[in-house]
Amino acid sequence: RNLEEMVAKSLFREDLIYRICVVDVKLPTLRSRPEDIEPLVEHFSDYYNKKNGTKKYFQRRTLDMLRRYAWPGNIRELKTVVERHMILSPDALIRPENLDRKLYETKPVSSVGFTLDEFRQNHNQELLALLNQAIARAEGNKAEAARRLGMKSNHLYELIKDTKSKIEASS
Repeated sequence: RNLEEMVAKSLFREDLIYRICVVDVKLPTLRSRPEDIEPLVEHFSDYYNKKNGTKKYFQRRTLDMLRRYAWPGNIRELKTVVERHMILSPDALIRPENLDRKLYETKPVSSVGFTLDEFRQNHNQELLALLNQAIARAEGNKAEAARRLGMKSNHLYELIKDTKSKIEASS
């Protein structure tokens, strides 16, 4: 929360800001950085395995499920979820079916209103459009378009092929 705004609205005592804000660190929400979930789960799992003398870990499919969850409680919620599942799981391998049902709820990964998959799809379509535009400006000559883009022509061909296959795969 923005404490300065809260002080301005008389929702937080100004004198307390100077006690708690030695260093102001701004972190994006966990839902906006799903790539951090796996290393955090590994870290918390290692911690609880050492603490409890166990050897439990999260299956890859389970990590995929955790990446799709919105994490309204951010890292604290993730830590609690890992701890709960490390304690309650009867097996060493924590599978998707072991997860709490609420973790199956998927939400957009950012506050901009679209999912990461939708972002990637859009990105690939834009990239292909830009590559086609460069080829059109080079009057259909892909080698010339590649030269103008500062790349080798075989790289341009591979980039177009790869981007098209990503668009087809996500459709």
